[in-house]
Amino acid sequence: MMNIYNTGRLSGRRYCRRPVCCIRYCWQPQPVSPPVPTGSFTAVKQDRSTGAVMAGAEYTLYQSGQAVKTAVSGTDGRLTFSGLSPGTYELIEMNTPDGFRPEQTSYRVTADENGNVTIDGQPADGHILFNVPEAPVSSPPVLYDVRESDMVVAGTGVPGSTITVRFPSGVTSMSTVNSDGTWIAMVPSDVTLQAGEWISATQTEIGRTESQEVTVIVQANTLQTGDGDTAAGAQADGGGADGVKTDGSRKGTIPVVLSELL
Repeated sequence: MMNIYNTGRLSGRRYCRRPVCCIRYCWQPQPVSPPVPTGSFTAVKQDRSTGAVMAGAEYTLYQSGQAVKTAVSGTDGRLTFSGLSPGTYELIEMNTPDGFRPEQTSYRVTADENGNVTIDGQPADGHILFNVPEAPVSSPPVLYDVRESDMVVAGTGVPGSTITVRFPSGVTSMSTVNSDGTWIAMVPSDVTLQAGEWISATQTEIGRTESQEVTVIVQANTLQTGDGDTAAGAQADGGGADGVKTDGSRKGTIPVVLSELL
């Protein structure tokens, strides 16, 4: 009976020495608030193109800018968040499985006072989180050598691909690779080629992302070629005024991948 004197609240200033009296008249139990239900949900990570489940996707719940909980999808693609107090959260993908594009959006997660959880207004349990596979990277094009007098830039690539030529001023010129694998891009009228400048080109194949850059240095008109001809005299070897040979080839062409120079 000794515990009677240490729990609840007594109506008087001092303890009553009669336990029965305390129970009946003096001791008043304190009201206890029921625990507030917490919410939980399990989402599923999938490959949007195939519907296959994906492991290794990491998501974090934020509330008022602070990270609250983190979960990683398992081999079954499932990731679970539990113990969510009532309130609004933001669900953001932090790490994406290799070979897939990261999600560009976040989700609004809401937990109510009854423990129900929604994602963007829909039931959160079983919600599907998608990733799209990364497109393969295009192969770099071949970029022929360029001289100060050239009016075009040329090279070879994969038929049907788009070539983007970038000049030192930031101006670009576009071209499409012909069925025979050759391409020619015009030098813009407001671009004056200067010896020693770098010109780069990238290739974007159909269904692939843009390739890495290849670059060449603009050569002076009097620069000697590998066989001893001058650049100006190279036209006698079948080239036109732009320095590109009629068979689509170039002398002394050494395309350079930019990353190899860094």
